[in-house]
Amino acid sequence: RNNIKYFFIIAPIIIILATVYIFIAKDVYVSSATIRITKPNENVLEDSRQGYDAAYIDRFIANEILTMSDYKIRENIAKTLIDSFKNATDKNLFYYVKLEEGKISNDHKTIQELTGLLGGVISAEQNEKTDMVNISAESPSPLEAAIIANNCAVEYQKLNLEMNREKLTSIR
Repeated sequence: RNNIKYFFIIAPIIIILATVYIFIAKDVYVSSATIRITKPNENVLEDSRQGYDAAYIDRFIANEILTMSDYKIRENIAKTLIDSFKNATDKNLFYYVKLEEGKISNDHKTIQELTGLLGGVISAEQNEKTDMVNISAESPSPLEAAIIANNCAVEYQKLNLEMNREKLTSIR
């Protein structure tokens, strides 16, 4: 009988808090891009017939996933976001870039602030038993999430191309 009294006190409090949270919480959108990781030495100039054990390939892909959240890649994404923000007619389409939340403002965060912030926004994970990696970005703005995820994939591909060109140059 003593528990019934507490139940009727606590239950309405929980319902009120849940209702308040539902109306106050921001929607979070997730955008993703999927890319294929080429195995090491998989190009026309090198012998691709040599076998690799699964542990080596998994470690290679894990290293590539870490590369996707590299500071330089995040910095380039931040520059792209700021450029998109400057060219946008509706500045409210951007959540992370805006200097002050809730106010109509044409000011944006610095590249360093945005680069640091992107570390917690971008995530990458390997699709199980494949050489595909799913890059995802979360934001209360669907446009911003899409820009972040797509640019992360593009910046990784640019970096990978640059590294492969360096290998090619050193082979010659």
